[in-house]
Amino acid sequence: MQHVRCGALLVALSAILTPVFAQTAAAKVNAYGNPQTLKPTPTSAAIDVHDLQTRLYQFADDSMQGRQIGRIGNMKGTNYIASEVKRLGLVPAGDNGTFFQVLPYHVRKYTNHSRLTVNGNPLGWDTEWLASPAGATRAPRPVSNVEVVFGGVAGDESAQITTEQATGKFVVLIAAPKSATPSATGGRGGAGGGGRGGFAPPSTRLSSAAAIAMVDLDDLTPAQRVAINEPTVASAGGGGGGGRGGRGGRGGADNAPVDSLALLRAQLAAASPPAANLRLTRAGAAKLFAVNSVEGLPLNAKGGTVSASRRRRTGPPAPP
Repeated sequence: MQHVRCGALLVALSAILTPVFAQTAAAKVNAYGNPQTLKPTPTSAAIDVHDLQTRLYQFADDSMQGRQIGRIGNMKGTNYIASEVKRLGLVPAGDNGTFFQVLPYHVRKYTNHSRLTVNGNPLGWDTEWLASPAGATRAPRPVSNVEVVFGGVAGDESAQITTEQATGKFVVLIAAPKSATPSATGGRGGAGGGGRGGFAPPSTRLSSAAAIAMVDLDDLTPAQRVAINEPTVASAGGGGGGGRGGRGGRGGADNAPVDSLALLRAQLAAASPPAANLRLTRAGAAKLFAVNSVEGLPLNAKGGTVSASRRRRTGPPAPP
């Protein structure tokens, strides 16, 4: 188990560094009217736009390499915050006279001992399918003797099966045309919410499926396939995920009607294990339906019966 420093001051500092940028006429600006880069200059005792801009650009620079727990970027970011608060004369209240608390974190990833079969015949790990732990903080639903169905196009509910048709099934989705979603099958940092090698997250209408499998492995490089199995969420302690989040505010008007059935479905979905997240090659997907190609399959077309055993390894985050 590796112990990772957690920069608890990040939240507080983020509030202080709320960007209030002045547009520089001579500088190249981005879509939001801010300079793409900013040359560091000395700051003053007064808190002004220039100081906030200088610090925020340093903290958000690509060279800082993000904030993922267990990665070098997390170490760089927390070191930067600690150096700044130390310079300001704040008294450390962390472990052993530092500004940090040391917390046990671990990540889970799938191994090549994982197995997926259709009608008893195995598919090849990495060559025909992969399981993805991206975003998962709980073990996914088991997949044992589950019927395969064709679910339609990822990200397009008008071209997908219904919730009732997806419930308890192994749902196969094909990627949307690249012209419609340019980054849907990207590697690291794919379409919104996809995470490493991810695609756009499945809609809530498919969340009752036993598993959701995306046909997009053929478009990924070997490095991107490896990245699929890199968790984007680290769990704390001895296996538990994060604590329960607070309730969000109500959207819309106070007198907006409440769909009781939809609310119940959402509550049940939140309390139950999530659907398994898998990725397929076109050849692997075709085997599930015993066809030459899944292109052109009608919605809710039935395939074989699949079972999956996903072997997970728990360990510390990769060292910085």
